[in-house]
Order: sequence, then structure tokens, then C-alpha cells
Amino acid sequence: LRYLPDDSTLSYRELDLRSNALAHGFAALGVRHGSHVAFLMENSTEQLLSYFALGKLGAVCVPLNTASRAQQLTYLLEHSDAKMLIVDANLWDRYAEVAHGLPALKQVVVLGPLSDTMKPGESSHVQVHPFSALHSETTTAPDTEVHFSDPAYIIYTSGSTGKPKGILINQGAICHFLRSE
Repeated sequence: LRYLPDDSTLSYRELDLRSNALAHGFAALGVRHGSHVAFLMENSTEQLLSYFALGKLGAVCVPLNTASRAQQLTYLLEHSDAKMLIVDANLWDRYAEVAHGLPALKQVVVLGPLSDTMKPGESSHVQVHPFSALHSETTTAPDTEVHFSDPAYIIYTSGSTGKPKGILINQGAICHFLRSE
């Protein structure tokens, strides 16, 4: 990969090994086959690696529009049944606005520096982790069986005529799309 948002490059081997390590990190935090993980992130190398890592686990990626706020963000996180959210530190305030109304969300991973305001209170049901907590030394492929028919993504429509609709895209469609490009 030659063009990444941070101007870095990744060989296919580096992408494979780094996403394997990240998959093991996600698994250590409880992400399993079928887990729904939402993303409130700008484009980044970490986001791309996370998509590959979660695909290797058979988890479902839920990329969210970074302009989502308040009721719309609450709706998307509830509707998608996300148990984990990965959020850019600069978008934390959007999550913080709605955090109290998301009992199903159990973990939040923050990309960027953690501030004291990002630490949950004692009564909180959410665990907050820095993105670095996902790094693992294990670079072997995760031992998970993933099938073409397994869900890979929930992509939301713009919601211009009502609430956004979640479109389920399976692993096979992702593989087909990547091969046809």
C-alpha cells in the first residue's frame, strides 16, 4: 500500500503481520466472531489495519460518519448492536455526549492521547482503552474460521428520507469487491 493517510507505506507482508497482531489484541479485549465494532474515526492507517484484523476474526465492522452527533450517533450505535467503539481522540466529545444512553456498548478504544476526561467513572459500565492496548506481539493468523457468508460490515445510508438504514455486507462481497478493483 503506497498511499496511506499518514504517508507511510505497507508491504502486503507488513499488512498481514500487523493486522494479525491487531487481531490478537482485539481478541484479548473480548472481540469474537460476530462481534460488532463501530468506528468513529477519520481515515488512518490504524483504521485500515483494524478492518483487516477484525475481518480475520470474523467480526463485523461498523464505520460511522464522523459528522454523526447526538440522536443520530445514539441511533447508529444502538441499531448496529456495537459492543466496542473505536474513536479518534479528537472525536471523543461526540461519544461523550451520548455515552450515558448506550448500555450495550462495553468498550471504547481511543486512538490518540487519552485525557483525564476520557476515563470512565466508577459506576460506568464502559472500559476505556488506548489504541496501543490492542498491540500484540503475536503475528500468526488468528485461529478463527471465517466464511464468505459471514457478515463483515454494516454500512449505513445517509438517512435522507428517514433514519439511516444498515446495509449488511458479507465477507464474500468484500473479497469480490477487492478482487475486481
